[in-house]
Amino acid sequence: MSDELRQRDSGDKTLDERFAKRPHTYRRLQEIADQMDQAIAKGATADQAEAMAIEEIHKLGGEMLQDWAEAKQQQALEQARSDHPQASKHIKKSKLVHDFRSSGSAGAGIAFGPTWS
Repeated sequence: MSDELRQRDSGDKTLDERFAKRPHTYRRLQEIADQMDQAIAKGATADQAEAMAIEEIHKLGGEMLQDWAEAKQQQALEQARSDHPQASKHIKKSKLVHDFRSSGSAGAGIAFGPTWS
């Protein structure tokens, strides 16, 4: 039975092989299993332990989707940089720039170089 769970097909990777690239996910699954064991040891019913596990797995799913989205965004960014190396990067403006722009004046807030009298 455990071999059936571990490998669906001889060409598929084991869960250990798949989680080798996702150590955080692997650790979280182990934590969830530990939490279930602790809850049951403290007298929780099977229904309570199941509800806790479902909630934690739901959170883990959200974390995994976040990781996936970040990886896809990084992949798209790298592809765009490869396709358009001349394109400028979007860089967040510093707080200093925002302070000058929010001062309400249309001109520069600071002048560099010699002053004119």
